[in-house]
Amino acid sequence: MTETETFYSADVARQKWEQAARVSDELRLAREAPKLSKSQRQLLRQHSEVKSIEPDIIAYLLSTGLVRHSTTATSALMELAPNDKVYESASLDEHVRAFHLLTAILPMEMLSSISASLCTEYVSRASHNAFSIRPTADGDHSGEFLGYGVWPEASFFNHSCNPNVRKVRNGRQWSFTVARDVEQGEELCITYLGGEEKELDVVERRKRLQTEWGFMCGCERCQKESATNGVNRKADD
Repeated sequence: MTETETFYSADVARQKWEQAARVSDELRLAREAPKLSKSQRQLLRQHSEVKSIEPDIIAYLLSTGLVRHSTTATSALMELAPNDKVYESASLDEHVRAFHLLTAILPMEMLSSISASLCTEYVSRASHNAFSIRPTADGDHSGEFLGYGVWPEASFFNHSCNPNVRKVRNGRQWSFTVARDVEQGEELCITYLGGEEKELDVVERRKRLQTEWGFMCGCERCQKESATNGVNRKADD
């Protein structure tokens, strides 16, 4: 039987993270206790089990925690735009379980980098800024989905449905090169749709971008196609 995923508003998500922080405090006290009580043993056992948690979620929270002490890396991540509605399209319960797991098993000296507030910041910034990783090096959305990663500097590229920059992945690194001649003053843009923009019409592209990245595309191609096809575009403030 498939478990039904529940989505939460920003207010409910904040309350759940506050509750998660209280559980985290109990886990830390248990780990620091010279002698565990029965309830503390049960608490640690309960939250030390890896179950119903996507490995990618654990890996992301762990990796961001590991670079927490690197000022440059952390600052770059925090400069990305957060998504306050991230838990309307992601599993809050799973992120909380991953947070509790890491609190229960990581070395004590690392726990200051894996707090509830930091996890919230990490996840909200990954939501609209992560790059999917697939077997193809050109970033196209073809082939099996292998995971995702956040490259803060690369995330500052805006989207265009007719991009003038192509991206190529080589292992853990991305290379960005111009795909055509660029006019003076023209913004450098990549595609967020991984090549699928070539086949989708303006309505389909805008729907996908609104759903997955939270904006209505107003690139030159979309404006031309919407004008030709009589598609109205709401102002995106």
